[in-house]
Order: sequence, then C-alpha cells, then structure tokens
Amino acid sequence: MRIRLVTAGAGAAWEAALVQACQAGTVPAEILHRCYDLGDLLAVAAAGQAEAAVVAASTRWLDHDALARLAAAGLTVVGVAPAGAINSNIVDMSRWLIALMNDGQLDGKQVLKAVIVPGRLVSLVVR
Repeated sequence: MRIRLVTAGAGAAWEAALVQACQAGTVPAEILHRCYDLGDLLAVAAAGQAEAAVVAASTRWLDHDALARLAAAGLTVVGVAPAGAINSNIVDMSRWLIALMNDGQLDGKQVLKAVIVPGRLVSLVVR
C-alpha cells in the first residue's frame, strides 16, 4: 500500500528528504504535489486524490480554520515541527503516519490504541 501524499514544507530539508525517500521506494508513499500556499493545498485536497498532507507546522496559514477545511475535504494533515528532544528520520516518520492512518495498525500489528486517530490528534494539538 502506497500512501498518496502532498507536502507543504516551505523548502524545509525534511520535505526534500521525504521526496527522495518516496522516489527511492524507501517509504511506502508517493508525493503527488508539493504545495506552496493554502490555496494550492486546498485545491489538491478538493481533487480528492491525496490521502494526507505533510505540512511544516510553522506555516503561518496552518491554523484551526485551515485544518478544518482540509479535514472536511478528507485530507489527514500531519504537521512537522522541530524535534526538540526527539530525534527521528523520514522512514520512522512515514511509519508513524501509516500507523495513524490505519487506526494504530502497522505491519499487521496494533502498535497504537485504536482511539488515537488523526482527527483526535488534530483536536488535541490545535486549539
């Protein structure tokens, strides 16, 4: 299963790494479009081809209204922020996204409680 992604990384290094990992087949995902603003991202979401958007959390237009509009279009949004004390890589990040999109299942195993779903995460993060 390859997840269909769009990105809005504002040129961040992680965005380029994600594109490279997808092209190399390192992660089970494909980048459909690299978006540059909210209008671009909403247009892609409205087309219904992408399953998730990986967005720089520092993006100024990424607010509650934008997240609600993207969710209404059926798009799961994952905000990427500086790691702080947590270190990861693009492969682990993609596996986390897959688990979130599959109600906590990864590689046929339940690795997260099923109640932890993307919609609940958004409501916890954005206030």
